[in-house]
Amino acid sequence: GTLLLFVDPLETTAIRPEAPGVRYFEGGKVHEAGEILLRDGETLYLAPGAVVRGTVKAENAKNIRILGPGILDGRTRTRKATFMRLNNCQNLEIRDVTVLGSYGWTIVPRGCDGVTLRNVKVFSWRDNDDGLDICSSRNVTVDGCFFRTKDDCIAIKAPRGNRTGAHDVKGVTIRNSVFWNAEWGNAMEIGFELRTARIGHIVWRNCDIIRVERGAVFSVHNGDW
Repeated sequence: GTLLLFVDPLETTAIRPEAPGVRYFEGGKVHEAGEILLRDGETLYLAPGAVVRGTVKAENAKNIRILGPGILDGRTRTRKATFMRLNNCQNLEIRDVTVLGSYGWTIVPRGCDGVTLRNVKVFSWRDNDDGLDICSSRNVTVDGCFFRTKDDCIAIKAPRGNRTGAHDVKGVTIRNSVFWNAEWGNAMEIGFELRTARIGHIVWRNCDIIRVERGAVFSVHNGDW
């Protein structure tokens, strides 16, 4: 009859629902949110106990945050779609969120500069559910995260770009994180889509791979350009 409550030491952000620029989802409820579109300076906050069913999208936005210990829930989705579509954004932070049951790529910064993921947990078991696809982006930090996916846990790609290096990928650090890769894909991957002149300054440090069922612990696919 004892209830034990564990508070993550990284969860230190106090967000008020009435604060300017905050999209606040209350705890203890299931929210049918549909597509959540974030604009410059906005914060999406999932309070403890909040379950939010919907996708997240940001286009050409600056200084956006996705925070809180609540759950983004994709289990009810019946078609594949990107869960977090973050295109051409600057100064993006995702922290403390749990993503559950993505169907399609989960977190996808594409053409972004300045991306930080801290204490993010991805639990998925469905087709093409890459945990994090770092696409044509720069200055990315992943720290203290957990990925359990059917497909790639983390993949670094350049699916768009040109031979002059307009969308080179550089300055990526992935550290202190844990990976469980299931039937498809790989735990830590560079490729396949490398449609740019150069991929460089990629660091994987102090990461634990607790299970790889069929793919590779680490793979590089030197494809395209």
